[in-house]
Amino acid sequence: MLNYSKHRTFNISLTKKFLLGVIPLLVVVMLVATSLLVVYENKQAKRLEAQYVQQRVDTLARQLAEPVWQLAHNVTANILTASLEDKGTLCIVLEHVSGIVLNAQPLTIGNCGSAVLDVRVFHSPVHYEGLGEARRVADLYLHYRPQTGNFIAHLMQSIKGLMLILITGVLTLVIITTALFRWIIFRPLEQVSNSLKFYQSTGVRHPVDWSSNDELGLLIKDYNNTLSLQVKTEEDLAKARDEAHIALENLKNLQNQLVQTEKLASLGKMVAGIAHEVNTPLGNAKTISTSLDIKLQNFDALIKAGGLKKSSLEEFISEFKDGLRIMSSSLQMAVKQVNSFKQVAVDQTSMLSREFNLKTVVDEILSTLKPRLKHLNVQLDVDIPENFTLFSYPGPLGQIILNAVNNSLTHGFEHQSQGVIYVKAYTDDAQTLVLIIGDNGCGVAPESIDKLFDPFYTTKFGKGGSGLGLYIVYSLVTKILKGSIIIRNNPGLEMEIRMPFQVSSVETVIASSEKQ
Repeated sequence: MLNYSKHRTFNISLTKKFLLGVIPLLVVVMLVATSLLVVYENKQAKRLEAQYVQQRVDTLARQLAEPVWQLAHNVTANILTASLEDKGTLCIVLEHVSGIVLNAQPLTIGNCGSAVLDVRVFHSPVHYEGLGEARRVADLYLHYRPQTGNFIAHLMQSIKGLMLILITGVLTLVIITTALFRWIIFRPLEQVSNSLKFYQSTGVRHPVDWSSNDELGLLIKDYNNTLSLQVKTEEDLAKARDEAHIALENLKNLQNQLVQTEKLASLGKMVAGIAHEVNTPLGNAKTISTSLDIKLQNFDALIKAGGLKKSSLEEFISEFKDGLRIMSSSLQMAVKQVNSFKQVAVDQTSMLSREFNLKTVVDEILSTLKPRLKHLNVQLDVDIPENFTLFSYPGPLGQIILNAVNNSLTHGFEHQSQGVIYVKAYTDDAQTLVLIIGDNGCGVAPESIDKLFDPFYTTKFGKGGSGLGLYIVYSLVTKILKGSIIIRNNPGLEMEIRMPFQVSSVETVIASSEKQ
């Protein structure tokens, strides 16, 4: 489940990010617009000022026409002096036209030599029209300093006046833009957020109830489609998980059934071997019993015929004793086999721990395999000390030996007319028993060694191999006997089992095994 809450804390909100991007842009745009407006107004002011000054010069030239023509220098000087009082006028120069006044010097009113920047000179000719036609009698020059000031000073003055308007406009735009942004963007996003929080708290996905013909509407539509797809996917996954769980349980049950079947099959082979071993002494006893019955009938007939002699009586008694001795020996052997089988059967079916002699248990188990060993011309080589006493599980240990030997008989001597299976035991330390079970057969391909303990792995599938024999061996060694097992070619297949002489936590071991 998505933990939406841990993504809920933001370093900066979306609104702030939007405003931080919009406000500087608005300020820059308004400043640029204001600056352009100021520049335009400044140019207009300079143009109008220049027109005004030029009009003054033209008017002054018309006023000077008569005094200049009359050579009224004092009047001319007074008019020029009066014009010098206008703000911005630095000096006025009147130059007579050559030929009108001989050796006339320019008349200068004011200080034209002052070092003043940005000085403009306005010119207007002086025409006299008293003779019927206009005649240029002089040139008037006015040196003027513009009063609009430089651009930067005027710009700063204009900005001060527009600052309040600028701030008011920016704040108004920010408020309107923020409101529109929250209304258009935040409302659908908040619904998406609520949907995610509801899923985070309840695990239930709710689609967002929003529709618009814009990018957000398309995004929310895709989000709702994704929710529907996720719900369907989760339902499919839950269904598949349940089906897989059921299938796994069925497979485990089937595997347990197959393991039990394999154990019963091994027990059946053992029963067949025991039956053969018991049948031999019982057959001998029956044969002796039949022979003694015939001798007894002959002896009875001899008595009835009156031909009984001492030698015949002694011969009958001797033969009867020998027969009884042989029959008793055979019956004792059968009883021994049955008692041995009883203990093996109890161990194999009860899964109980007890104290036992290792060699005795191994001999009892191997005795059930003698008929099959004789049939396959395979000899047993058992090297186990007489004094090895364990407190463990003789049933699982017997099952291990049975499966290991049967595996050798099934796979080890496929191309051999005879062979040897050996079972050896020694101590690695005071607490650990090492049990070696192997054969001198053909061994196993190197690529198959690591797969031998896998369930259902067999090189003779469909030819009598179930693939469970060595899997059962591995499970019994590791789970019941609390040991370890390795397998190798030496040169035939050899198993090395290491297990403790005493297994503790008996109930725990059995419970763990049953769960498997």
